[in-house]
Amino acid sequence: MIFIIRKVFWLWLVSLAISCQQKENKPTESTTTSDLTPANIEYAKGFSLSYASDFTLLEIFSPFQDANDTLKYILQSKENEIPAGYSDYKLIQVPVERMVLTSTTHIAMMTHLGKSDAICAVTDPGFIFDSAIKKAIAEGKIAEAGSNGQINLETVLALNTGLVMSGAWSTTAYEKYTPLINVGIPVMVNAEWTEPHPLGRMEWIKIFGALLNEQEKANNLFEDSKKAYLSLSDLVGKTELDKPTVINAMPYQEAWSIAGGNSYVGKLFKDAGADWHWANDTSSVSLQLDFETVYQVGEQADIWIAPGRTVHLSEILTIDNRFGNFKSFQKGEVYNYHNRINEAGMYDFYESGITKPEIILADLVKIFHPTLLPEHELYYFKKLD
Repeated sequence: MIFIIRKVFWLWLVSLAISCQQKENKPTESTTTSDLTPANIEYAKGFSLSYASDFTLLEIFSPFQDANDTLKYILQSKENEIPAGYSDYKLIQVPVERMVLTSTTHIAMMTHLGKSDAICAVTDPGFIFDSAIKKAIAEGKIAEAGSNGQINLETVLALNTGLVMSGAWSTTAYEKYTPLINVGIPVMVNAEWTEPHPLGRMEWIKIFGALLNEQEKANNLFEDSKKAYLSLSDLVGKTELDKPTVINAMPYQEAWSIAGGNSYVGKLFKDAGADWHWANDTSSVSLQLDFETVYQVGEQADIWIAPGRTVHLSEILTIDNRFGNFKSFQKGEVYNYHNRINEAGMYDFYESGITKPEIILADLVKIFHPTLLPEHELYYFKKLD
């Protein structure tokens, strides 16, 4: 009997969503491209925003690793109807008042805008650092909508959400959301993690601004972050300093993931005034190299950044006692981003770090060139005991 009731309820929700979608999607007068004003997107390569008088177009480029699709969305207020000529755009009614989030970086963007009250559900709550969000989950104010990378479709359907924000990295992962899309629940793919520039990742806050009708605040937050980041990188660039040699990461199953020359970490290293063996590499992603190749370089590096999840020097030796030969190990110049870690072992670096690229850069400058920022105290990073 309970199964029958649940099935009836599910079908009722589906029919209701479809009827609502059909009612909302009536076309109106067409708007030409000449009527659109492109948003000023400076560093992000993965999206564009264009504004008309009564709607916004959002396009997300190549969000999947296995396809070159462009996902198209039209952000429209509830009072208006979709303009003609945009049938290939998926509708998102704005401002979004109830949002389901599937990544801790999405949470950071929302809280940075002061809009955490619009979060109605999250997946994998165990990975969250923010204590206020964890408290809201414990009190039932924010629902749990899945775990282990899986989303609970029934939970989402019952939430009356205006948007599900996905971090799907492949077409297969995106296809899991098809039942929600089919009943009219918008699913937006957030691919900020593909951006190689730290300011490019931060610039995705402009999408959140468009979704929440907080465009001005989002633009101001980005401008503040950009100004601080560029000021700091200019300071480093204009100062005659010896660049310390740097190694990063930790090998896993004999493969060592090293920062490519044009990658996110590579850009941070360059702007912070470091020197590392692969600085001239043109890759915008990490390089997967064999252990021996990296070991020979790492053995002579002055500083070691982010050696896995280790927080003590002794842990490094349990992984491989050959690391005791590293110059950085012997000098005690090994740093990880565990200065902000909660009781569950979750690093804030992976959460709020996306909204604070200038602080990440300041930390690295402090590590590489301590005299440049004598007053700065490390925020995310910490020297291993």
